[in-house]
Amino acid sequence: MKDSIEHFISKIENEFEDIPEGSLNSNTNFREDFDWSSVNALILFSLLNIEYDVIITAEDIKPAETIQDLYNIVQSKTQ
Repeated sequence: MKDSIEHFISKIENEFEDIPEGSLNSNTNFREDFDWSSVNALILFSLLNIEYDVIITAEDIKPAETIQDLYNIVQSKTQ
């Protein structure tokens, strides 16, 4: 994956209207720090599929807690 963690975060912030720009960082716990729901999970999965051509499942992100964890999962699937 060519995107930096900052660019990855920016894409997530742009996708979710209720997340103010600049409010996320690599240590943000995405499950606790914004409204994590099944709908938002589907939006995130779709974003990652479109932007990075990867398919992420609920099992893939089950151990993930932070934005950095998500970034690492996407990176591992794009290599």
